[in-house]
Amino acid sequence: MLLKKTKSLSYKLLSKEQKQELKQIIIKNKLHREVGQFSLKGYRLYQREHNGVYYPTLMNYSYQELENEIKEFVNLYGYTTFKVANNVNHASYKRTARLKERIREAVESGSAWFITITFNPETLSKTNEKTRRVYVSRWLKSLSPFYVANIDYGKTKGREHYHAIITSDQRPPKTWSYGFIDILKVKTTENDTKRISKYISKLTNHAIKHTTKSKRIIYSRQSK
Repeated sequence: MLLKKTKSLSYKLLSKEQKQELKQIIIKNKLHREVGQFSLKGYRLYQREHNGVYYPTLMNYSYQELENEIKEFVNLYGYTTFKVANNVNHASYKRTARLKERIREAVESGSAWFITITFNPETLSKTNEKTRRVYVSRWLKSLSPFYVANIDYGKTKGREHYHAIITSDQRPPKTWSYGFIDILKVKTTENDTKRISKYISKLTNHAIKHTTKSKRIIYSRQSK
């Protein structure tokens, strides 16, 4: 396992391919989440100490205990794994921040539309997930120069579908031929902006759980 091989190696000595492989292993084993908890605890300890913010989960918890937990992680997996896991979390944070900003600009433009994209049984049975992703990407590109979308799954039956935001001065046509779509005009109120941003952020976090490129957020190069 690469984790054992890289445990004692310097991050600088890893090849690009090894770093990518290690990243996938970290994500698969959710080690980045464990490292992310260290950062969260550190932030909350700071807030408690300097701003008097109370966190029930950190009762009687100290910086020394946090330091010990980090040392335990490094002893188990190595500093290189710790660093790569931190990089994964940082990239996730930046991606989420960029996405939120894009959504905010789109909503404030007054021409944003929220679209739910589903697939009919025939499309689901005759195509794979990667192909359906291409269908969604091409279709959104035909509608607008700005779009953001991501895959999601139904809570009950796990049915695959997509949620997207595009900008258009006119109501988008229902030209989706692989299933069904629902189109909702996004209002420009603060509550609506927050709701949409929160949902897209949720989808971003959901996408990060996956390891393949096909699971990443679909978005245009052009902003709103």
